[in-house]
Amino acid sequence: MTQGAGQGPETERTATLRDFRVPGYVNETGPYAPSTHPGDVAPPLDEMYPEGYPDGYTPTERDLPVINRGDTLQVPVEPAAVPAVQSADGPGPLYVVGDVHGYLDELVTALREQGLIDADGHWCAGVARLWFLGDFTDRGPDGIGVIDLVMRLSAEAAAAGGYCKALMGNHELLLLGAKRFGDTPVNSGAGTATFQAAWLLNGGQKTDMDRLQDHHLQWMARLDAVEEVDGYLLVHS
Repeated sequence: MTQGAGQGPETERTATLRDFRVPGYVNETGPYAPSTHPGDVAPPLDEMYPEGYPDGYTPTERDLPVINRGDTLQVPVEPAAVPAVQSADGPGPLYVVGDVHGYLDELVTALREQGLIDADGHWCAGVARLWFLGDFTDRGPDGIGVIDLVMRLSAEAAAAGGYCKALMGNHELLLLGAKRFGDTPVNSGAGTATFQAAWLLNGGQKTDMDRLQDHHLQWMARLDAVEEVDGYLLVHS
Protein backbone atom coordinates (compact mmCIF):
# COMPACT_ATOMS: atom_id res chain seq x y z
CA MET A 1 0.00 0.00 0.00
CA THR A 2 1.33 3.42 -0.84
CA GLN A 3 0.15 6.87 0.14
CA GLY A 4 0.21 9.98 -2.01
CA ALA A 5 -0.45 13.40 -0.56
CA GLY A 6 -3.15 14.83 -2.78
CA GLN A 7 -2.82 18.42 -3.96
CA GLY A 8 -0.81 20.15 -1.23
CA PRO A 9 2.80 21.34 -1.67
CA GLU A 10 4.02 18.86 0.92
CA THR A 11 3.67 15.12 0.76
CA GLU A 12 4.03 12.11 3.01
CA ARG A 13 4.85 8.72 1.60
CA THR A 14 4.62 5.59 3.66
CA ALA A 15 6.60 2.49 2.81
CA THR A 16 4.87 -0.05 0.58
CA LEU A 17 3.12 -2.62 2.72
CA ARG A 18 3.25 -6.33 2.12
CA ASP A 19 1.98 -7.63 -1.20
CA PHE A 20 -0.74 -10.16 -0.47
CA ARG A 21 0.36 -12.60 -3.19
CA VAL A 22 1.94 -16.00 -2.88
CA PRO A 23 5.73 -15.38 -2.63
CA GLY A 24 6.42 -17.11 -5.95
CA TYR A 25 4.42 -14.43 -7.76
CA VAL A 26 6.08 -11.40 -6.18
CA ASN A 27 8.26 -9.20 -8.35
CA GLU A 28 9.66 -5.94 -7.04
CA THR A 29 11.32 -3.02 -8.72
CA GLY A 30 12.85 0.20 -7.52
CA PRO A 31 11.38 3.71 -7.63
CA TYR A 32 11.88 5.81 -10.70
CA ALA A 33 11.66 9.48 -11.58
CA PRO A 34 8.33 10.97 -12.72
CA SER A 35 7.94 11.60 -16.42
CA THR A 36 7.73 15.08 -17.94
CA HIS A 37 5.67 16.42 -20.79
CA PRO A 38 7.35 16.34 -24.21
CA GLY A 39 9.58 19.35 -24.60
CA ASP A 40 9.79 20.10 -20.89
CA VAL A 41 13.33 20.29 -19.60
CA ALA A 42 13.71 20.63 -15.85
CA PRO A 43 16.90 22.37 -14.65
CA PRO A 44 19.12 20.50 -12.18
CA LEU A 45 18.03 20.84 -8.56
CA ASP A 46 21.30 22.51 -7.56
CA GLU A 47 20.57 25.30 -10.10
CA MET A 48 17.00 25.69 -8.89
CA TYR A 49 18.05 25.85 -5.24
CA PRO A 50 21.71 27.09 -5.12
CA GLU A 51 21.40 27.91 -1.41
CA GLY A 52 19.84 24.60 -0.47
CA TYR A 53 16.28 23.26 -0.55
CA PRO A 54 13.62 25.50 1.00
CA ASP A 55 12.02 24.40 4.23
CA GLY A 56 9.52 21.61 3.73
CA TYR A 57 10.76 20.63 0.26
CA THR A 58 11.62 17.01 -0.46
CA PRO A 59 12.86 15.84 -3.89
CA THR A 60 10.00 13.73 -5.19
CA GLU A 61 9.74 10.17 -6.43
CA ARG A 62 6.69 8.68 -8.08
CA ASP A 63 4.31 7.45 -5.41
CA LEU A 64 1.98 5.02 -7.12
CA PRO A 65 2.66 1.41 -8.09
CA VAL A 66 3.35 0.73 -11.75
CA ILE A 67 1.53 -2.38 -12.83
CA ASN A 68 3.16 -4.65 -15.38
CA ARG A 69 2.37 -8.18 -16.36
CA GLY A 70 4.19 -10.69 -14.35
CA ASP A 71 1.60 -11.04 -12.26
CA THR A 72 1.66 -7.44 -11.06
CA LEU A 73 4.36 -5.14 -9.84
CA GLN A 74 4.62 -2.72 -6.95
CA VAL A 75 7.16 0.03 -6.51
CA PRO A 76 8.38 0.35 -2.90
CA VAL A 77 8.25 3.94 -1.70
CA GLU A 78 10.58 5.19 1.00
CA PRO A 79 8.91 7.19 3.78
CA ALA A 80 9.58 10.91 3.79
CA ALA A 81 10.26 12.87 6.95
CA VAL A 82 7.89 15.68 5.94
CA PRO A 83 4.43 15.64 7.62
CA ALA A 84 1.45 15.58 5.32
CA VAL A 85 -0.61 18.75 4.96
CA GLN A 86 -4.19 18.19 3.86
CA SER A 87 -5.95 21.11 2.23
CA ALA A 88 -9.45 21.75 3.52
CA ASP A 89 -10.63 22.20 -0.07
CA GLY A 90 -8.52 19.50 -1.74
CA PRO A 91 -8.77 15.72 -1.82
CA GLY A 92 -7.57 13.57 1.04
CA PRO A 93 -4.45 11.40 1.05
CA LEU A 94 -4.33 8.60 -1.49
CA TYR A 95 -3.70 4.92 -0.66
CA VAL A 96 -3.26 2.11 -3.19
CA VAL A 97 -3.53 -1.64 -2.54
CA GLY A 98 -2.67 -4.39 -5.01
CA ASP A 99 -3.38 -8.12 -5.27
CA VAL A 100 -5.00 -9.15 -2.00
CA HIS A 101 -5.76 -12.64 -3.39
CA GLY A 102 -8.09 -13.75 -0.63
CA TYR A 103 -5.90 -12.83 2.36
CA LEU A 104 -8.59 -10.95 4.25
CA ASP A 105 -6.97 -10.96 7.70
CA GLU A 106 -3.72 -9.52 6.37
CA LEU A 107 -5.64 -6.85 4.47
CA VAL A 108 -7.62 -5.83 7.56
CA THR A 109 -4.40 -5.59 9.59
CA ALA A 110 -2.77 -3.37 6.97
CA LEU A 111 -5.78 -1.06 6.70
CA ARG A 112 -5.90 -0.69 10.48
CA GLU A 113 -2.19 0.09 10.67
CA GLN A 114 -2.71 2.91 8.17
CA GLY A 115 -5.68 4.31 10.09
CA LEU A 116 -8.17 3.62 7.32
CA ILE A 117 -10.47 1.36 9.34
CA ASP A 118 -11.20 1.10 13.05
CA ALA A 119 -11.06 -1.91 15.35
CA ASP A 120 -14.49 -3.01 14.12
CA GLY A 121 -13.44 -2.85 10.47
CA HIS A 122 -15.36 0.31 9.58
CA TRP A 123 -14.05 3.27 7.58
CA CYS A 124 -12.55 5.90 9.88
CA ALA A 125 -10.31 7.85 7.47
CA GLY A 126 -12.68 10.69 6.57
CA VAL A 127 -11.88 12.15 3.15
CA ALA A 128 -8.98 9.79 2.44
CA ARG A 129 -8.97 7.97 -0.91
CA LEU A 130 -8.34 4.24 -1.27
CA TRP A 131 -7.85 2.34 -4.53
CA PHE A 132 -7.69 -1.43 -4.97
CA LEU A 133 -5.93 -2.67 -8.11
CA GLY A 134 -7.90 -5.88 -8.52
CA ASP A 135 -7.20 -9.59 -7.89
CA PHE A 136 -9.37 -9.90 -4.78
CA THR A 137 -9.88 -13.67 -5.02
CA ASP A 138 -7.99 -16.92 -5.74
CA ARG A 139 -5.05 -18.52 -3.90
CA GLY A 140 -6.00 -17.20 -0.46
CA PRO A 141 -8.67 -18.48 1.94
CA ASP A 142 -11.37 -15.78 1.74
CA GLY A 143 -11.68 -13.97 -1.56
CA ILE A 144 -15.40 -13.35 -1.16
CA GLY A 145 -14.74 -11.84 2.27
CA VAL A 146 -12.30 -9.44 0.61
CA ILE A 147 -14.91 -8.42 -1.96
CA ASP A 148 -17.53 -7.93 0.76
CA LEU A 149 -15.13 -5.70 2.72
CA VAL A 150 -14.24 -3.54 -0.30
CA MET A 151 -17.92 -3.16 -1.25
CA ARG A 152 -18.84 -2.09 2.29
CA LEU A 153 -15.90 0.31 2.62
CA SER A 154 -16.92 1.90 -0.69
CA ALA A 155 -20.26 2.93 0.83
CA GLU A 156 -18.80 3.98 4.19
CA ALA A 157 -15.99 6.06 2.65
CA ALA A 158 -18.40 7.85 0.30
CA ALA A 159 -20.64 8.74 3.25
CA ALA A 160 -17.62 10.24 5.04
CA GLY A 161 -16.56 12.38 2.06
CA GLY A 162 -13.74 10.12 0.89
CA TYR A 163 -13.83 7.14 -1.39
CA CYS A 164 -12.85 3.50 -1.77
CA LYS A 165 -12.72 2.32 -5.38
CA ALA A 166 -11.48 -0.71 -7.28
CA LEU A 167 -10.13 -1.82 -10.64
CA MET A 168 -10.71 -5.15 -12.35
CA GLY A 169 -7.83 -7.62 -12.28
CA ASN A 170 -7.26 -10.68 -14.43
CA HIS A 171 -8.49 -12.95 -11.62
CA GLU A 172 -11.87 -11.20 -11.61
CA LEU A 173 -12.11 -12.04 -15.32
CA LEU A 174 -11.17 -15.65 -14.62
CA LEU A 175 -13.79 -15.94 -11.90
CA LEU A 176 -16.50 -14.33 -14.02
CA GLY A 177 -15.64 -16.63 -16.93
CA ALA A 178 -15.67 -19.75 -14.77
CA LYS A 179 -19.03 -18.80 -13.28
CA ARG A 180 -20.64 -17.86 -16.58
CA PHE A 181 -19.19 -20.47 -18.96
CA GLY A 182 -18.06 -23.33 -16.68
CA ASP A 183 -16.89 -26.30 -18.76
CA THR A 184 -17.18 -24.54 -22.11
CA PRO A 185 -13.94 -25.16 -24.05
CA VAL A 186 -11.71 -22.16 -24.68
CA ASN A 187 -8.65 -22.01 -26.90
CA SER A 188 -5.49 -20.48 -25.47
CA GLY A 189 -1.76 -20.48 -26.03
CA ALA A 190 -1.54 -23.38 -23.59
CA GLY A 191 -3.97 -25.47 -25.63
CA THR A 192 -7.69 -26.12 -25.41
CA ALA A 193 -9.12 -26.11 -21.88
CA THR A 194 -12.27 -24.85 -20.19
CA PHE A 195 -13.05 -21.61 -18.42
CA GLN A 196 -13.33 -23.44 -15.10
CA ALA A 197 -10.03 -25.26 -15.65
CA ALA A 198 -8.27 -21.97 -16.41
CA TRP A 199 -9.67 -20.45 -13.22
CA LEU A 200 -8.61 -23.44 -11.10
CA LEU A 201 -5.16 -23.49 -12.68
CA ASN A 202 -4.67 -19.89 -11.57
CA GLY A 203 -5.56 -20.53 -7.94
CA GLY A 204 -9.35 -20.63 -8.04
CA GLN A 205 -10.87 -21.64 -4.70
CA LYS A 206 -14.04 -23.75 -4.55
CA THR A 207 -15.14 -21.93 -1.39
CA ASP A 208 -15.12 -18.64 -3.32
CA MET A 209 -17.24 -20.12 -6.10
CA ASP A 210 -19.68 -21.62 -3.60
CA ARG A 211 -20.16 -18.26 -1.84
CA LEU A 212 -20.31 -16.13 -4.99
CA GLN A 213 -23.65 -14.32 -5.29
CA ASP A 214 -25.33 -12.20 -7.93
CA HIS A 215 -24.42 -8.90 -6.28
CA HIS A 216 -20.72 -9.93 -6.27
CA LEU A 217 -20.93 -10.76 -9.98
CA GLN A 218 -22.67 -7.48 -10.79
CA TRP A 219 -20.10 -5.48 -8.82
CA MET A 220 -17.12 -7.17 -10.50
CA ALA A 221 -18.64 -6.80 -13.97
CA ARG A 222 -18.92 -3.03 -13.50
CA LEU A 223 -15.25 -2.54 -12.59
CA ASP A 224 -12.99 -0.62 -14.97
CA ALA A 225 -9.49 -1.81 -15.84
CA VAL A 226 -7.83 1.64 -15.99
CA GLU A 227 -8.22 4.87 -14.03
CA GLU A 228 -6.31 8.16 -13.93
CA VAL A 229 -5.76 9.62 -10.46
CA ASP A 230 -3.76 12.77 -9.74
CA GLY A 231 -2.07 12.51 -13.11
CA TYR A 232 -1.04 8.88 -12.55
CA LEU A 233 -2.47 5.95 -14.48
CA LEU A 234 -3.72 3.11 -12.32
CA VAL A 235 -3.99 -0.11 -14.30
CA HIS A 236 -3.98 -3.84 -13.70
CA SER A 237 -2.91 -5.30 -17.03
